[in-house]
Amino acid sequence: MKIIVFTINPIFPDKVTGGASKHLYYIIKHLGSLGHQVEVMCPRTQDLDAPFSFNDKVKVYPELNFSLPFPQPYGISASDLSLITRRISRRLQDADRFYIHDGEWLIPDVYDHVPTAASFRDNPPFEIISILNQSWALLWGNRMRSSVFLITLVL
Repeated sequence: MKIIVFTINPIFPDKVTGGASKHLYYIIKHLGSLGHQVEVMCPRTQDLDAPFSFNDKVKVYPELNFSLPFPQPYGISASDLSLITRRISRRLQDADRFYIHDGEWLIPDVYDHVPTAASFRDNPPFEIISILNQSWALLWGNRMRSSVFLITLVL
């Protein structure tokens, strides 16, 4: 299965820069070990501007022109946002699944044709189950989070 992954955080070949990146590192390595082809799209930085691989199944493409995650990753020009949208759309053309890490790409018109899962800053292993088994399911780490989501959805 070909899984495209989006993250607003840079992913480096030789270091982990925080909790979100650490979770994603383990998720993508695990998916690759299961035989899935994983392509990670992340921001480009001064230190990270060329694609690299963790292994033959997991490739990272630092090709998105976001600002660094804090304080304003979306503090970019309209042309950069358009380019990012185009790049994500192209990668998704032949994807089997789309995983949005940390819920930072909530523009569903770009991925409405691909079964999609997103994690929202907590419990990424719960959301990853939806990529592998039930792309239509919402899975929660606890009742409070699901209640807040359902109440928000109804309002």
